Order: sequence, then structure tokens, then C-alpha cells
Amino acid sequence: MSMSDISTESELTVAEEEEDRINIGLYIGGRNAAGQRHGRGWAILPNGDQYDGQYRQGRRHGIGLYVFKDGSRYYGCYRCGHRSGRGIFIYPDGSMYEGCWRKNIKHGKGRYKYVNNDCYMGNWYRGLRHGVGVYCFKSEQCGELRFKGTWRMGVRVGPFQIFYGDEDRSTILHGTWDNEYPQGPAVFTFDQRYMLMGFFQTPGMTYKVKKSEGDTEELGGEVETERNENGVYVDVLPSQWFAQDICCYDYAQLPQEPVPLPLSDSEVSVCSLSTVPTELTLQRSILYVGEAEEEGEGECVECIPCEGVSESEIETESERICSQQADPCAIEIISEPKEC
Repeated sequence: MSMSDISTESELTVAEEEEDRINIGLYIGGRNAAGQRHGRGWAILPNGDQYDGQYRQGRRHGIGLYVFKDGSRYYGCYRCGHRSGRGIFIYPDGSMYEGCWRKNIKHGKGRYKYVNNDCYMGNWYRGLRHGVGVYCFKSEQCGELRFKGTWRMGVRVGPFQIFYGDEDRSTILHGTWDNEYPQGPAVFTFDQRYMLMGFFQTPGMTYKVKKSEGDTEELGGEVETERNENGVYVDVLPSQWFAQDICCYDYAQLPQEPVPLPLSDSEVSVCSLSTVPTELTLQRSILYVGEAEEEGEGECVECIPCEGVSESEIETESERICSQQADPCAIEIISEPKEC
């Protein structure tokens, strides 16, 4: 498995339940004075899905277990009818996500284990890998590898580190990722004793490397190209590694380490999410049948005040991992996503 084979998954969307219609299935549990589902309850929805957990004023609110008729299931925290807080979602193919949610979308810190046993641990934003994370996978040539880097809306960018071997005797590649390949100066370190200096040559680019004071050397290579369907020539070769020099380990000569992406205070505390279609909502061919009736797209649901909800053990843990500075239910739905 090559570095370019790292999976780019997308969560299958799940429409939410509306309980103000006639056909709402079977329900056994508590109700309030207004006749709304309130407290602990168990429901079998018209489509065969089941929910066992807490309700508040007619909406799922608190800790609950939702089991889909296809076998996939979610266990964790609900707020105002949405998966919000910390929870575990097991998908039909056996892949699993455990971490923070905001309005049914992976948002915050979390771990996603894929069906092929690859694993990503790190930050999520609006359902996509965003920020610093670690992706673990196996290669036939090198065994188990760990890629630590920065993602921007699901795409790898900026400084990265690739760890080969175990922690005691490891080889680490330090470099910069851009345009689907590593590029520019890079360093291999061996057990923090030796360093192999070099660079990755991006297709179509030439690097000038300083050999000694006053001297430079141009290093380049032929790039194979092919014409695409629009008649434009495009590069087809990945970047290539060119070694330069080997020396003793010197931390000061290492490239920059992966750094988090900045987010505004409003995006961290309020978690404003967008209803603009993304790769999560465009996969209509594999869309789940929702939890009972579907909600109208883009409909703004009024949120119930959340006083007293933090007493649940899962929410307490989620608030420690995904700290917030404002009412966790104050999630604004906007027409366009903000740029990060």
C-alpha cells in the first residue's frame, strides 16, 4: 500500500425521526403532561429501526442506542434529536467511528477504524478529516506505518512525518505534502542517530540545491505526461526521492512538524454547520433510510434548552474531550460554509 492509497471515506447520511405525524411506530416509555415522549423510552420505528434511550419533550435527548434494520448501530449522546456529543457508530461493513459528533456529523476529535484495519485518529470538521491526525496502515514492503500530518477538509497538506518500525528502533521521514505527493526538502532520521538529507522532486519542477558556499546545482528530470479528455497535458508521475548527504542527527535541521489549522472562536464553541451538499450528502445511491420519516432538507429545527443534560456520563466525557464555550445546542445552520 502506497502513501497515496490512504482512504478518503465519507459517512453515510442518516435522516432523523419526526414524531409529529400519525404513523410513528410503537413506543413504550415515559411521557410528560403534554403527551410528548419524555424520559426513558423504547421505540420501534415504522421502517424497522429501534431506539432505546432518553427522550426530552418528544425528541431523543441524552444517552441512547439506535439500531438500524441493516445491523448498523449508534450508541452515545443525543441533543435535541441529533447525534451530538460523544458516541460510537458501527457501520454495516464493520467500520467504526468513535468520537465527537455535532448535528449528526463527525465534528471534533475522533477515531475511525476502517474495514481493512486502517485507522485514523485526530480532528474532524464537518464530517471530514481536518487538522492534525495520525493515519495507521500497513505496507507490503515496509510493514506497519504511521502517517502524522495535517488535513484540510479531507486533503493532506503541509508538514508530515511517516514512522517506520516501532518506537525503540524507528525510521522517520520528515517532509512537506502538497498536490497529492511529498515535495521539497525532506529528511530521513534513523534511531535519532543519523540523518539522510534530500528532497522530493515534484513532477514538472526543478530544484536548486546549495552544495557549498557560492555554488548551486540544478536537479531535475524528465516528466512523463499524457493528454486528458480536455486536451490538456497533465503529469502522471509521482514525486521522486533524491538523496544528498548523510550526517549525525541534528534536531535543528529537521523540517517543521505538523501544526493544527486555525479555527475561529465561533467555529470551535458554536460549531456552525452547513446544510450545503457535500460528499456526505451527494452519495444518494447508498443513502440510509432514515430514522422514521425524513426531515426536510435545510429545515431549521428549534433547539430545546439543555439545562441538566450534562449529568449524563457520556456527555460529561464528551465535554472533556470536545470542550465548548457556549450552549452546545446553539448550533447555527447557515447557507454557506465558512472558509477555514
